[in-house]
Amino acid sequence: SGNFIPMAVTRRDYQKTKKYLMGFLETKKALLTERVKSGYVLPIHGDFHSRNIFIENGIVYAIDRSLRKNMRVSDIIKDAAYFAVDLEMFGFEKQKRIFLNTYRSLVEDEYFMQLLPFYMCRRALVAAMSNLFEESVERIKAYFDIAYKYATNSLL
Repeated sequence: SGNFIPMAVTRRDYQKTKKYLMGFLETKKALLTERVKSGYVLPIHGDFHSRNIFIENGIVYAIDRSLRKNMRVSDIIKDAAYFAVDLEMFGFEKQKRIFLNTYRSLVEDEYFMQLLPFYMCRRALVAAMSNLFEESVERIKAYFDIAYKYATNSLL
């Protein structure tokens, strides 16, 4: 839809971000289908961000996993992207790079760097839209800015 928040994002930037996401889905359809066949689309956490992660006695716990199967089956990069956007959103750029580099070293995925900007853009846009009534305009704007950044520049 044409929904956007004038205080948080311009219509042009919002449309450009949506165009990038839709274009990616259209042009990478074969790759995304291949990801399913190659085993990269699995049950994932689906809501992997800092509010759902805690450490106790040196053990990392991830909570709040969706119980609905259709809500949590996705490309494994989605959870990595969600957490990376969260780190970026709260100013932990160095930790974001460490997290993504560690992830890349542990998961063999030749398309990781090609897919990550798409999933980060999507995650940031969804976060902006889904938090419209819960967050400040500044926070919504920051999510839109992150989405726009990944829509217009694939560099991480």
